Amino acid sequence: MIKRILLLVSMMCFLWAPAQAWNGPWDVDELPYTKQTSAPTVNDDSYIVPYLWVDETNDKMYLLIDNTAGAAVWQEVIYTGGSPSFVTVDLTDVTDGNFPYMQSAAAGFGDSPLSTDGTDVTNTGGYNGTFVNTGQGDYELYAMDQDVESGDSPAFATTDLTNVTDNNIPKMGASGFEDSNLSDDGTTVTVGSQLQLSTTTLTVAGPTDNLDVSGVNVVKIDTSSNNVTLGGLTGGVEGQTLVVVITDATNNTTLEDQEGTGNQDIYLESGADETKTASYGGWILECDGSNWYQTGGGAFDATAQDALTWSDGANASNLWTFSVTGTNPTMTFGDAAIAIAGALTATSFGGITEANLLDKSASETVSGSWEFSNGNVDISRANDGDTTDPHVKFKRSRDGDPTSNVADGDYLGDLRFFGYGSSVYQTGARIIAVVDGTPGATETDMPTELLIQTSSDGSSSPASRLVISASGSSTFSPDGTNAVMSVTDGTVTFADGNAGTTGTLTVDASGNLSYNKSVTATSFTASHMAVSTKTDSYVVTSSDFGKSLRMNSADDKNFTLPSVGATEDGARLTFIKQGAGKMTITAVDTDYIDDSSATGTIYTTTSYATITIEYVHGMTRWVLISANGTFTTT
Repeated sequence: MIKRILLLVSMMCFLWAPAQAWNGPWDVDELPYTKQTSAPTVNDDSYIVPYLWVDETNDKMYLLIDNTAGAAVWQEVIYTGGSPSFVTVDLTDVTDGNFPYMQSAAAGFGDSPLSTDGTDVTNTGGYNGTFVNTGQGDYELYAMDQDVESGDSPAFATTDLTNVTDNNIPKMGASGFEDSNLSDDGTTVTVGSQLQLSTTTLTVAGPTDNLDVSGVNVVKIDTSSNNVTLGGLTGGVEGQTLVVVITDATNNTTLEDQEGTGNQDIYLESGADETKTASYGGWILECDGSNWYQTGGGAFDATAQDALTWSDGANASNLWTFSVTGTNPTMTFGDAAIAIAGALTATSFGGITEANLLDKSASETVSGSWEFSNGNVDISRANDGDTTDPHVKFKRSRDGDPTSNVADGDYLGDLRFFGYGSSVYQTGARIIAVVDGTPGATETDMPTELLIQTSSDGSSSPASRLVISASGSSTFSPDGTNAVMSVTDGTVTFADGNAGTTGTLTVDASGNLSYNKSVTATSFTASHMAVSTKTDSYVVTSSDFGKSLRMNSADDKNFTLPSVGATEDGARLTFIKQGAGKMTITAVDTDYIDDSSATGTIYTTTSYATITIEYVHGMTRWVLISANGTFTTT
């Protein structure tokens, strides 16, 4: 080593001599040189070490320090002028840890960590650099390629890791050994102080706008107790990658876009908040030192791929093309066939909005709602069977807890009709099938009524106008509440539309017509009245009001009038005598007949005599309307 330092000093003295004094090449004991017109290359390896190369064209000098074949090292020597001064190096007191090395022209020599016997550190490579004259007479050695060693067989230092803990395992740095960010148990690794495989868990509802992710690369979202919202982060460094992963999908997870309340905002590809509804998944974020940007995961943006085309590679007509341009995405199948294994459901298609699905004969079960826009639904069937018609089935059951059987009042099916008005679709009419009674235990007992409902002007809530019951009876109600007509067991009843039984007209199964109020000439005109012929004494009822009662008997017979009150005010009856017997009409409840006494009578023996009477409640009297023949009161 001492020899090499003296050689350096000698060489610097030589470099200071005038250039014209050099007229080598010299022998091996002196510094040889050669004059050339260009700079040396790695292939100029036939010279001995050391050897000086003078480039006269570019006015530069190079010193050969390694003549390895094909890898010669020529170090440029730069002279900056001035008168060199020399440093005397006293190595008398050199010990381990203070071996001298040149720091700079200003600082001079300093201690290095090299030992004198080579037991600690051996640099077997060397220094690479140039000689630089930084001032009057000063030369500074910059990483000169020299071997530094001591002793014939250097020993290498043993690394003691006894006290090594997390984040201080040594690594070789630019200035020697330094702490790394590798933990002693291998659970965390830091690459460039940015990518660290450590985690944190977020469970609070939030919004959490300042979640600290210093040294964190995985944020676990646990929604087992509530929805979780993440709006911003802190502690991120440039180049740090963060994976946000949902580990419990009981509730919803929301990542807020550019919330503006956190120290470091999150920028999502969609440009809007994203929510995963009770589902797994996550996002991948990258930090630029100030904010976080999504690089993966999150919601799928279909607009990122305007169109995708699949083909079998041999037949161009077998193209499957998916296009998401505009607001009406399309899927075109060309000549390719579609084979679907199992049931066809709305979920498997992600929702179907086109009416024309598939041409297939197999039955399919579809769950969910389908909307067919801008089209019609045509159902056709070609078959010679009389009852084999195209049809639509509505099937209803309960959820099985405790039973799947439907019950009285359950809706079995519903056809609804909507019209667009005031920016929304409004209900105009409905046809509803409702269980009407208790279904039996057999497979042939499902009593059902049918409701036909319409919405009146100024309303979008349909009311039942026509109801057909399970027994076949029906009611018609213009206002949806009070029936004006009903049909039960062949009897048709007309009402005035008010609650109660006032003003009802009934036609029974035999064709008899009855009206529970009086009929006047101005309110009722008929081509003929109902006639009921009797052959024996008869008690008149309110259902006989408005009728013509005939007595056809050879013997004396009696008609007994009913008990009447204010409700029967205006009730009218007509009596006709046929046959040879006397016909008597008797009042009850102290009522009068014309000018008879209370609970009086009126009779006739005249053949074909006719009398019409009407009850006047204010007089408790049956007054005479008309008569033909001779009648006598008692």
